[in-house]
Amino acid sequence: MNLKHNKGTVRDPIRVPTGVKITADELAEEVKLIAMQKEIPVSVHTDIVSEGGLFGKEYPCVVISHPNPPDSYFDQVIAICGESLYFYFFGYSKATTQANKRKMRKDSNNLLDNLVGAMMSDNTVALDTEDIWHSEVCQIYDELCE
Repeated sequence: MNLKHNKGTVRDPIRVPTGVKITADELAEEVKLIAMQKEIPVSVHTDIVSEGGLFGKEYPCVVISHPNPPDSYFDQVIAICGESLYFYFFGYSKATTQANKRKMRKDSNNLLDNLVGAMMSDNTVALDTEDIWHSEVCQIYDELCE
């Protein structure tokens, strides 16, 4: 996973108190525990995120995905960079992609694209459901800060 492929930031970075060492495994376990307590459906695993090319840096990270189905929502990635935690979106979101395609077609100057865009499903329920899940995962981050 390369940082240049992120889809945006989830929230502002969190600075870890000086002297406190956080590992990806410990962070993953803490995220799982809080998610279970709050009954937020998550699939959590650790990975490495890289920055730059051949001689770039690598950082441990925690990947948080929606478990059902795992490829329909953006993943949230917590990168551990020294004494800071950075939060990114990665991957593919089915609802966001459909909404963007629909908007692009509706805004097109081509009559056929306008008609197809008008007939495409709005799918706001899927988009809202994903937004709610991302908000719930952000509650986990708020609790991590306490």
